[in-house]
Amino acid sequence: MWAVLVGVIVGVVFGATIPSAYAGTATSSPNYYGPYAGYTYWNQAIVTTYASGAYGGTHVQTYPGTPSVPPGYMGAVGKLYNSSGVLLLETGYSYNSVYASGMTVYTSTWTSHGTFYSRGWSRAWDGYSYHACQTYQSPYQTY
Repeated sequence: MWAVLVGVIVGVVFGATIPSAYAGTATSSPNYYGPYAGYTYWNQAIVTTYASGAYGGTHVQTYPGTPSVPPGYMGAVGKLYNSSGVLLLETGYSYNSVYASGMTVYTSTWTSHGTFYSRGWSRAWDGYSYHACQTYQSPYQTY
């Protein structure tokens, strides 16, 4: 009987501390900007944790009702920070290569444990140059 009770207690204690218990995705509020060349956009920061680590991302999308944009009209860079504000990972800018209404750019995976957030950038083409817009900060996620 004691062995069963100890087994249940150990299972509950250790089961509550496994990394996958913290797995999940958090997104920032959308940030709207434009219009540029007739297109209005919004962007959003994404942070995801799972059993193997954490990664950040940036999503950029045309405003509802706005048609798909031509290739090269929107771009994004994904970033992952720790809770102290240290930049851990970032991508270079990626741009839509075909007509698209949205795209998401993700960092690689950070495999050390910690608490993380994302705050990225997106760009919109106005016909002459790019205009950058930073996302709002995502909520924290712990791995």
